Amino acid sequence: MTSPTGDGYFLEAVQRAGVYFVNWFVDMFAGGRSDPAIFDRLEREAAAVPIGSDGLLAGTTLVGCMDPHWDPSARASFIGMHPSHTLGHFYRAGLEAMTLQTARALEEMRSHGLSPAQMVAIGGGANSKLWTKMIADATGISIHKGHNAEASSLGAAISAAVGIGWFESFAEAADAMTSIAETIEPDPRRREAWDALSARQAKVFPASQFAWRN
Repeated sequence: MTSPTGDGYFLEAVQRAGVYFVNWFVDMFAGGRSDPAIFDRLEREAAAVPIGSDGLLAGTTLVGCMDPHWDPSARASFIGMHPSHTLGHFYRAGLEAMTLQTARALEEMRSHGLSPAQMVAIGGGANSKLWTKMIADATGISIHKGHNAEASSLGAAISAAVGIGWFESFAEAADAMTSIAETIEPDPRRREAWDALSARQAKVFPASQFAWRN
């Protein structure tokens, strides 16, 4: 997609369900989002689980998927369940699946000559310290979090400010109206574990789709 500023373009990697999978899981299995403390509890439980969720793997294609499989009829799954797995394991496995899909999308971009240097976390997922750290560690890329995670509203406000002449350019408006609250740096010591998990987790999609269709 062409940038609305006329400078550059957007190259998207879209998981389709994304955070909707997390919300669905919480509503179905963790008591629902009406409890304001539910995410804090799940984050604490999931943070205590090691990379790989003790063998539990998730497929988060709850409402089909876009890249890289382009399958609107895809289904979600959990594979490798064991009596020792807790709600925190399931929550973490879902985050790991989405994290690694992001990591593999970035690797695909790199294979075409692009060099992603940093990420900006926006929307509801930016509120998860656990998930943003997972993504930083799995990709090796630092993540910036702004003071305002509602990027769509902020972008509209920036566009309006330029349109009515408060600023001469989008760059000037963005500099004045945005700021970085926190930068999450990757831990290179964890990259090997994430790469090994990615090789296993990438097999979930073809295995689970074959199973339910046959």
